[in-house]
Amino acid sequence: MADRSELVAELKGWCRGEGLDEAHSLMVMVPEDVEIAKIEDTLHTVKCLGRVRVRGRTFSVKHNRIMALCECREQLKAETVPHEILPISGGEAWPVVIIDEAPTTADEFSSKLLRLLQVDAADVKSNLPEEFSDFPDTQVIIDCTEIRCQTPSSPLLQSEMYSNYKSHCTMKGLIGIAPHGPVTFVSQLYAGSVSDREIFKQCGITKRLTEDMAVMVDKGFLISDCVNCKVYCPPFLSRGKQMPAHQVKETQAIARLRVHVERVIRRIKQNKLFDAPLLISAVCRVPLMIRSARDSAELRPLTWHISRNLEAVTLDLRN
Repeated sequence: MADRSELVAELKGWCRGEGLDEAHSLMVMVPEDVEIAKIEDTLHTVKCLGRVRVRGRTFSVKHNRIMALCECREQLKAETVPHEILPISGGEAWPVVIIDEAPTTADEFSSKLLRLLQVDAADVKSNLPEEFSDFPDTQVIIDCTEIRCQTPSSPLLQSEMYSNYKSHCTMKGLIGIAPHGPVTFVSQLYAGSVSDREIFKQCGITKRLTEDMAVMVDKGFLISDCVNCKVYCPPFLSRGKQMPAHQVKETQAIARLRVHVERVIRRIKQNKLFDAPLLISAVCRVPLMIRSARDSAELRPLTWHISRNLEAVTLDLRN
């Protein structure tokens, strides 16, 4: 595949010749036998593009592909438009080129991710909501989430990435939030069949937890023997037929506080970036995509104030 800068330059010239707005134009490279209707139907699956119409086609001898010029209703931004799109009928992904190209190097990714996660223990303690008075040493609330992804061609990879919970090939990652709301940890992605416990052990979050901290988790996280700090986890039913009253209250208290990490994850995954199955080639960029989704959901500069009844969350902007 040619350098993307060459493709961007070709797209600019094509837009100028056809009189199209660069901010609403893209070029997609498809096999020679693909019809216009199929191109448009496939691009319509990407919601951030809006309505799409093919305005021109030409065959590239260099790439041995049809290059289709498309006009989109929505303004195109590099943060939301994928570099590749899977055709609705399956097969090899189609490269997509837009004018607003913003490639992210490894160094840029690392610096952006570090800026995202810079919330130290003192900040967490000073902003601890009143509702955490029974759990004052809580440093992070964690949960794992799964993202549907492209099905790999290798049967071995398919078996490793298949999730029984989602009935699809997925990638799984761990997200942690501070008690007052900010996302403080985003792991890399792992195959969908990997357990939550194994991801917790491998993702590196244990290096950030000290003995005077505590982590709050769901009942499925059996990590007490994996970390030196305290773990707040709903208790399991013992041999008795019914939980004691104090364990029921403890379960309810933890569940009401821990649910907010699920709400953060839900808001992130509502972003258009995750509307379509994730391309295997984009896996390494997902933590940065999560950052973009979080920014667009206006979560980055916010602090969460949990209401006393713990049923509603009010968001206040912080300068």
